[in-house]
Amino acid sequence: MNQSRKIGDEHVINVFNALKNLLTGKPIQEFPDTTKETVEYIMKLYPDIKGVHNKFETEKPDFHPDLCLLLKSDKQIKINLFYTKGNAVIQPKNLGAKSFLAKYFYQTNYKNVLITIL
Repeated sequence: MNQSRKIGDEHVINVFNALKNLLTGKPIQEFPDTTKETVEYIMKLYPDIKGVHNKFETEKPDFHPDLCLLLKSDKQIKINLFYTKGNAVIQPKNLGAKSFLAKYFYQTNYKNVLITIL
């Protein structure tokens, strides 16, 4: 497994665990800043989350979205935390983390596809 894949998978697990913590009233301070930013953004978009699942709970994780949120209305929201088209690669060292987060995490027109720094 290559390094970027490993980092991406770790981020999915961290976001999943942090969301579960918030839903059960537990703190999320111990998680990395990118995880906390992602969770805060998801909670802002979907404040009525009652449950969350991740792709690693399935038999074939690569064929499922990173997270599946279950809302209080019983609607399911599928979320991919890292999305590129085709074989495109995001190189976080070239992005400028602060402007990247501001651009993608604070605009409402990015509701369905979340992009996070790995």
